[in-house]
Amino acid sequence: MNQTVGFGYALIATFLFGIYMVPRQYTRVSQRAFLVWMGIGIIISSTIISLVFEGISSISLLQYILTFVAGLAWSVGALGYAVSVDYLGLSRATPIKNIYGALSTIFGIVIFHEFTTARPDALTLAVVGSLAIVISASLLGRIEAPRSMTCPPADRRCITVGVLFAVVSAIGYGIRSIPTKIVLSQGVSAEAFLFYMAHGAFVGNLIAARVFPKGNHDVRPTAHDCLLAALSGVTWTIAAEFLNLAVIAVGIAVAFPLVNLSTLVAVAYGLIVLRDIDFRAHKAWFWSGLIISVLGAALLASALELRR
Repeated sequence: MNQTVGFGYALIATFLFGIYMVPRQYTRVSQRAFLVWMGIGIIISSTIISLVFEGISSISLLQYILTFVAGLAWSVGALGYAVSVDYLGLSRATPIKNIYGALSTIFGIVIFHEFTTARPDALTLAVVGSLAIVISASLLGRIEAPRSMTCPPADRRCITVGVLFAVVSAIGYGIRSIPTKIVLSQGVSAEAFLFYMAHGAFVGNLIAARVFPKGNHDVRPTAHDCLLAALSGVTWTIAAEFLNLAVIAVGIAVAFPLVNLSTLVAVAYGLIVLRDIDFRAHKAWFWSGLIISVLGAALLASALELRR
C-alpha cells in the first residue's frame, strides 16, 4: 500500500478517534450502561465491515489470541483514562496517557525495525516527530471545560490513584500496537483483524462496565441513549479500521503517534460545537498545541519520505 495513502488513513483515524465519544455528551445514562451498548455497537459494526469487504476469514489460534489481546488492551487503556480523568482532571491525566504515542514509536523501532540506523535521518525525524505530537497532545489536554471530579484536586490519594490509572492507560494503548503489528504483518487483512479484535474490545467493555460503581441514581437507558452509545461504538470501529490500514502501510511508529492528534479534534469540537471551553482563557495552549501538532505530523511525513 502507498505510504501517502497510509498517512491519509492515519489522519482519518485521528479525526474519528477524536469524535467517537461525542455521543456520550448527549446521553444521561451511567458509564456502565454506555460501555455495554458501545460494545454492542463495536461487535455489530465490525461484523458488517468484515462481511461487506471480504467475508469472515479464518485465522490461526495464536493470531486470534493476539487480536483479542489487542482489543482487550484498548479497553484497559480507555478504562484507565476515564478513571484517571475523574481523579486528576483532564489537564493532568492527558499528558500521562499520551505517553503511549512515544511507546508505540519505541516498539516500532526497537522490536519491528520500522526505522533503523541505516537511515539515521529518517530515524531522527520519526523520533522527534513522535515526541512533538506527544507534547502537542499534552498541551491541548490542558484545555478542559469546567467539570466535577471524584475528589479534591489536592488530595494526595486522588493524585496517586489518578496517576496510576493514567499510566495503566498509556501502557494499555501502547501495548495494543504490538499484537496489531504482528498479526497485520502476517498477511491478515485489516477487516479480519478488526472483526476478531472487536471480540476483545467487547469483553473488555463488559469488564469495564463491572468496574465502574453503580450509582444510586442510574438512569434507565432509553432507546435514544442505547442508539447513541452504539453509534459511539460504530465510530470507534471505523476509526480502528482506518488505523489498521495505516499500520499496514506506514507502521506503528508513525500511525499510533499520529492518532494522538485526536486530542486536537476533541478540543476543537468542544470549542466550536459544544462551546463549553473558554477559548480566551486557553488560547495560548491551543495555538502552541496546534503549531507543534502540525510540526510533528510534518516530521513524521518527512521520515516516511526518507524511508522509501
